[in-house]
Amino acid sequence: MSDRYTKIVLTVIAVCLLKIAFGDLIAPAEAQGGVQRVAICDLTGSPCASVTPVPFIGGAQVWAFSRQ
Repeated sequence: MSDRYTKIVLTVIAVCLLKIAFGDLIAPAEAQGGVQRVAICDLTGSPCASVTPVPFIGGAQVWAFSRQ
């Protein structure tokens, strides 16, 4: 029983040491910057919706979708 426990503990330690040693080789994932344009269309690709800002009470902007 203690042999199995020792193997498990040593394996965990080895995996952690490998992560520490080689963890910098894989760059972390980052989100793409900027605004992404999205076209909302039907299945055939037309007509698409247009997006326009609409003034809103309180100074905020609300985006309205309308079909072209």
